[in-house]
Amino acid sequence: MCEKCYSPSIDTRNESVCNNSLCGCKIKICPECGRPMKIRNGQYGDFWGCTGYGIKDDQCKVTIKVKAGL
Repeated sequence: MCEKCYSPSIDTRNESVCNNSLCGCKIKICPECGRPMKIRNGQYGDFWGCTGYGIKDDQCKVTIKVKAGL
């Protein structure tokens, strides 16, 4: 489900794309667990971090470096 307009979204291997053509929202998907990822800021700059990081019993620590221009 789209976080912006709450329309259904279509999941691909790397992202979830809003089905509403007027919205066009895309969310990066964790390649390890399938949860949404969000941009976080760390000591060495911005990176994509899995939203499952803070889950106590099912933690996911996947991170992906943010490419320049994104």
